[in-house]
Amino acid sequence: MDEHTEENAENTFEEPIENKSPLEVAEDYINWGELEKAQEILNSVKEKSAKKFYLQSLIYKKKCWYNEQRKALKAALKEDPENSEYREELEALKEFSKTPEYRSAVRQKQMGEAGGVCAECCAEGCCVCICQGICEGLGNGC
Repeated sequence: MDEHTEENAENTFEEPIENKSPLEVAEDYINWGELEKAQEILNSVKEKSAKKFYLQSLIYKKKCWYNEQRKALKAALKEDPENSEYREELEALKEFSKTPEYRSAVRQKQMGEAGGVCAECCAEGCCVCICQGICEGLGNGC
C-alpha cells in the first residue's frame, strides 16, 4: 500500500465520493459534522424518500431542532413504516424529550447563541424571553 492509499484508508473524510449516491455523501458529511454541506446535498435531491427524511432528521438533531427532527422522523416512517432504525430514533427522541437535558438544550437554542442571554428578538419582547423571566423570577427556574 503506498503512502496516499494508507492515508485514505485511515481518514474516510478523504475518500473519493464520486462512487456514492448523493444521500450516501450527505450521510458522510453529517457524520463528519459538515452539516451545511450535507444540507446543500439534501436540498439538491428532488425525490422525497425515507432515507432523505431520516438524514434531514439527523441534521436537525445535531442542531437541537427537536420539533423539526420529530417531523422528519415521522415523514421517514410514513415512507418506510417497517424501518426499525427510524422507529428507534423516534422513540429515543420521545424518551430524551422527558429529560432535563432536553429542556436545557431547547431553552439554549431558543435563547440564541449569545452566551445564554436573549437574542435580538428581545427588543420585541419575544415569548421565549418572557417565559424565561417568569421561570427564573417567579418559579425559581424551570
